[in-house]
Amino acid sequence: MFEGPKLGMEQDKRLPPSEILGLVEGYSTWIEVDLEALGHNLEELRRHTSTPIMAVVKNNAYGHGLVPVARYLESKGVGWCMVAKLGEALALRKAGIGMGILNMDPLFTHRQHRAVVENGITQTVYDWSTATSLDRAAAEAGSTARVFVKVDTGLNRVGVRHTEAARFVERLMGLGNLEVQGLF
Repeated sequence: MFEGPKLGMEQDKRLPPSEILGLVEGYSTWIEVDLEALGHNLEELRRHTSTPIMAVVKNNAYGHGLVPVARYLESKGVGWCMVAKLGEALALRKAGIGMGILNMDPLFTHRQHRAVVENGITQTVYDWSTATSLDRAAAEAGSTARVFVKVDTGLNRVGVRHTEAARFVERLMGLGNLEVQGLF
């Protein structure tokens, strides 16, 4: 509960931003996550579907703590999580998280491709260059790169165009060291 000066709408309009910031300086913001409530929500989802769950824990589990949330979800039988940055995926592996990890972050360097392969991270792909670079990194490591294909279904943001997705997946399946695990 906020116990400092009252910052109502009328007062906010009269104060310049620098003074408003001065009023709240020194107050810490935090959030407490009840993992048992998270577990309850997970069980509610499972009551309605038998589909495996992939928990989105990107951006530090939305500020709730990447490793603790992922560890808890894994202990409850969640088999997959999704992250927005390669660094998050690597942090989960370093913390001993063994569930499947889907990385949505684009990769740019051979070192990143190798890190994905060597750490058993599944990579989002939507372009041929990333796919062939992952295939090459996997061949060098004597391993298999695992991928999910991102399909653009009309937002024109990122992904393989939906009209080209089947052909793209067929091409991917021809790569010797790459396994298509799914698409979204």
